[in-house]
Amino acid sequence: MYMASNWKSGDTITADKLNNIEQGVSNAEIGGGLPQLSLTGDTTNMTGDVKVPLQFNYQDGRQQVTGYLTAKWQGDSSENYPKKNLSLKFYQDDKLSKKLKWKPKSTWKKDTEFNLKANWIDRTQARNLVNSRLAAQVAAARPIYWGGQNMLPANNAKFELNKTEKFIRLDTNINKAVLSQKVTCSLDLALDADAGADNKGCVWFQDDAGTWLGFTVFDMSNVAVGTNKHFNVSLQAAAGHFIQTVTFNCGPGSSVGTGHMTFSNVSLYVADAEPANYQYVPSLWDSRLALAGSPYYGEVYGFPVEMTSNGESQGLYTFNTKKNANLVNIDDSDPKQVLIEISNDNPFAAKHVLKFDGTDADAVVAADNTKAKAQFQRLVTFVQTATDDDFKANVAQYLDIYSVIDTYIMTCLMNNIDGGTKSILFVTYNGNQWLAVPYDMDSTWQSYWDGTGPRDPWDYNISMNNLTNRVVTLFHDLMIERYNVLRNDILAGGHIVNEFERFIDQIPTTAYDNNEQLWPAIPSIGWTDFCQIKQAITTLLALTDNEIQVALSDSATDTSTT
Repeated sequence: MYMASNWKSGDTITADKLNNIEQGVSNAEIGGGLPQLSLTGDTTNMTGDVKVPLQFNYQDGRQQVTGYLTAKWQGDSSENYPKKNLSLKFYQDDKLSKKLKWKPKSTWKKDTEFNLKANWIDRTQARNLVNSRLAAQVAAARPIYWGGQNMLPANNAKFELNKTEKFIRLDTNINKAVLSQKVTCSLDLALDADAGADNKGCVWFQDDAGTWLGFTVFDMSNVAVGTNKHFNVSLQAAAGHFIQTVTFNCGPGSSVGTGHMTFSNVSLYVADAEPANYQYVPSLWDSRLALAGSPYYGEVYGFPVEMTSNGESQGLYTFNTKKNANLVNIDDSDPKQVLIEISNDNPFAAKHVLKFDGTDADAVVAADNTKAKAQFQRLVTFVQTATDDDFKANVAQYLDIYSVIDTYIMTCLMNNIDGGTKSILFVTYNGNQWLAVPYDMDSTWQSYWDGTGPRDPWDYNISMNNLTNRVVTLFHDLMIERYNVLRNDILAGGHIVNEFERFIDQIPTTAYDNNEQLWPAIPSIGWTDFCQIKQAITTLLALTDNEIQVALSDSATDTSTT
């Protein structure tokens, strides 16, 4: 095993060695400045469609990595800028036959692909990555709107009870938002062994005060061993309380297990009764946990670097994670798990026929593109056709509404002109429920899309698609409540300013100066810096606070006719 303690400044970790290192390398200093990425090779033929092979040398003071890569231009409008973004794929050998999986930061996932971002429109290099960091923090603190949705995660959906494993007690994830409401439990029960008179399953409910609310017995005496029978039961907590736990056991209602049964497809949801045509649906909690399994809750992450090409300085860039399966922690071989990106057009507009070719939306990651379109079409159709009452009652089967609410709030606060339509990703882990993930947040804090500015603060040209419009209109109270929580914590002015200060302060003045000498046409050189961003934060937060109760709900105009 390669020992980190033996590593000295100047030693090189080759691509082959790097693939076998699991615990990183030492903290020995290579240099005192920013991480350095050196590229060597012929870039003459590089375009957005044509990639070229290059050698690379990366060093950051903790590790030095050498190997090979392919590079091509990256981005849509960015390809027209003098300083290009690059899409990089890393390899161990010059034949480009062995992929190199590595991580430049300890918190990242190993990957073979990263982006080198020029951040042409933002001289500070900070907007996109700092806003992404804030969005990740918002996602980490996000509540769940259950609606009529299953509240039990998959690891609680199936379990076996027998004489040894007597009972299992599950937390319901219900809180005070559902005081005095009915809760319905649905399950399939299989008899694993004949226990005679005790061929019975049982479910108990307990409220937040610890009071047992009674139990229901499921008779399995006429069910053959190895077969399932479906049951459901509804119970209401006393006034001012909510059902906090549910307990399952075998036998006639006591906590002593005498039977042998398997409980499966166990679900729990706030509802008066099991709906007609009931079908088990995975819990939104599982999707939240899957998103939390990504490095930064699906947000792009990166850090500033200086890049040289064939010995010539190219100035400042950021080394970013890529929009791929790793970004959102999905299995790209599972057809149920999909990452898509929507465009400027409104795929949710009434009567609009979804074009899944990049016009309205397109798959970023999908094992089966046809199935991916059908899964997204299910959401689109629901948004287009559901009545207001149906939308409020059933939206949790299709969507994590707080992910939409959070995206909306950040779009407005940051004055993100692309954030209402184009720059939103949607991810599903089960083919049913979709989570919104804001993406590409550089046109913010009074910067226009091309880097000119400062634009008028908090103007109403921020577009909203019909999905966002319906969520913030029909769940206006939840949006206001969430806004107030975020503004007093993650989206408090002082916290946002501190995040920008931390990022910008890590870049030496000399690096900024060198970048602007190399690229004097950067459009934001004349107007933005850390002080301007602070002013924009102060201005935009104050204006949004004054208008949020009324104006924001009015400004989420339905763009379905455009």
